[in-house]
Amino acid sequence: MLLEKTNLNVILLFTNVNTHYWLKESTMSKKKQPHTPQSYLKSGMALKLPVYKCYVPEHWREIKKFYLVFSRLHVNGNVTTAAILVDLLCTGIKDAFCQVNVPMFEFERLVGDLQEGIDDVMAEVSHDLAHNIVYAALEYGSDNGIRPHEDFKWAACIIGPDSDDIPLIEDIPFGENGMPLLLLEGDDPKEAYFLRQLKSHVGEGNFRVMHQDDYYDEGYLDEESDEEEEVDDEINEAARLLLESYDVANWDRADWEQWFEGVADLDMSDIKQAFQFQAILFFIYNRFIFRIGSTEFDYDALIGPPIEWTDEPIETEYGVNLPEGLNDEIVELNQVLKDGPTKRQAQEIRDRLSQLIQEYPHIPNFYNLRYNAIRALDGIEKFRAEVTATLERFPDYFFAKLDLIDAMLVTGEEFDLADVFGGATNLSTIFPNRNLFHASEVIKFHTLMIRYHLHLKQQVKAYAYYTEVVDLRLDDRLPPPVLKELMETCSLEAIAVLSLAEENPAYREELIDVLLEEDEDYE
Repeated sequence: MLLEKTNLNVILLFTNVNTHYWLKESTMSKKKQPHTPQSYLKSGMALKLPVYKCYVPEHWREIKKFYLVFSRLHVNGNVTTAAILVDLLCTGIKDAFCQVNVPMFEFERLVGDLQEGIDDVMAEVSHDLAHNIVYAALEYGSDNGIRPHEDFKWAACIIGPDSDDIPLIEDIPFGENGMPLLLLEGDDPKEAYFLRQLKSHVGEGNFRVMHQDDYYDEGYLDEESDEEEEVDDEINEAARLLLESYDVANWDRADWEQWFEGVADLDMSDIKQAFQFQAILFFIYNRFIFRIGSTEFDYDALIGPPIEWTDEPIETEYGVNLPEGLNDEIVELNQVLKDGPTKRQAQEIRDRLSQLIQEYPHIPNFYNLRYNAIRALDGIEKFRAEVTATLERFPDYFFAKLDLIDAMLVTGEEFDLADVFGGATNLSTIFPNRNLFHASEVIKFHTLMIRYHLHLKQQVKAYAYYTEVVDLRLDDRLPPPVLKELMETCSLEAIAVLSLAEENPAYREELIDVLLEEDEDYE
């Protein structure tokens, strides 16, 4: 199902709204000024018309960016229509157009033109579902800090306001892989605005950006998506087996010299060669760049002694255990926050946690959940203020300290890590009387340490924290955007080393000497 660019005829049809037809219904004296579609919509008269038909692509849940058609029927058989480009991936209401009092054939031609622009069928849906999709998209875009298209105000005069009278439908998908995905179309004039708002409201590393053509070329919305997913799984499995079998650590000098001779001729479109190249990049970074870079600081002091972790609830001095009977509710609320709540959900969570805090003011986890709901509602600045207030009440609350670091990284604020943890750089130093930690503590701490050192351009230290997560067998829980940023940084540095080795034979020999050294710790 490939959402293609909107048919130009459709845009022209919407842009040149015909006022002739609805004027036929009016009995105006020549002295009165002719009405415009805008004045008609502004008057609220369209909302008095019965809802006619609503359309979305049949596979809208998979597409997530599509045109939705909402219409109302006039007594003369004409139709007033709103067509909204809904973007459940990121921006909410991407575009909106209106037709006022046009003949039925114009309306049917609109739906037909929209269907021609996609490899899918425009399916009729209920008024309630269409209403929920539009306002859920509006909330999601707002949560990401993005205003709806300026013409949505006219479309809203046809759809009607959000209302509790409309049954709530909650199973509407947002984003991709748990985060916003911004699709850019060519030289999008709003690109800078979108990125600025996402960084402010969602946070660097918590969203993805792709060009629309690349997104579609990758087959994300193909009709045969299930089959392609199976193919992708096979490719990923093949790549994993290839990396495991591609034992570059056992290469001898002749292997390395032969590889360097042929590196310029590698075909990156060949999946085998591409994955081999990636394996070699990581090997070079770990064995050469990281080994040399880590000599500039005390690795053991930075990472600290080994620790143990568990997924089971543990009791700590800052209070993780919850009152009996509330555990399931709190787990559910926490999951909603992680998945990205709508504004309505965030408001409900905030209000519920405010009630719980009145009953249990001594439990810092309730404050944590509330200020994360506030972040979804009011953005990073309000979030930071609430985190600071929580730390004033619970000065040793570990997650609030981590959230303060998160807020400062998102806003670009310069700070010294020593001001947060008093110079401590690992969990053992922060908590000298503990050896057992919850997995959530370990992941959040190391994630923030990786982000902090990447922010300071201290890639080697960031990689050191990553190696600790790998040693603890928790690397599969790292947030994908953070892991992606780290791996891209490592790959770029390794490529720079390869470029020097290609240009300088003496440097190449020194590099090979290091790569051939035995390293018992290398995996």
